[in-house]
Amino acid sequence: MNIFDKSVKIGNVSWNIEKFSHADTNEQQGGCTNVFYHTIYMREEGGMEDIDTLIHETLHACDAMMTIKLKEDQVYKLANALTFVLRDNPWLFTYVKQKIKEEYVR
Repeated sequence: MNIFDKSVKIGNVSWNIEKFSHADTNEQQGGCTNVFYHTIYMREEGGMEDIDTLIHETLHACDAMMTIKLKEDQVYKLANALTFVLRDNPWLFTYVKQKIKEEYVR
């Protein structure tokens, strides 16, 4: 699935997901979040790293939307933990999708 033509809706705001390359930044990060343009930028590294980066940047977007004021190390640890939860519990996707379908899709 190409995530670069998708968006993540947080509250009432859609955040675009756009691809950037190593040449686009001097930093070694896998992604970044622009809170002014509601855009998540990501490199396509492959595998679990992409999942972790998407969760990490989505947490930054949630932080901005909800004014939580998380520190970078908190976002890093939360993203890693959630990545492990999703990786180690694939049944969770099915459960969440079913509950959403029951509650919101009518």
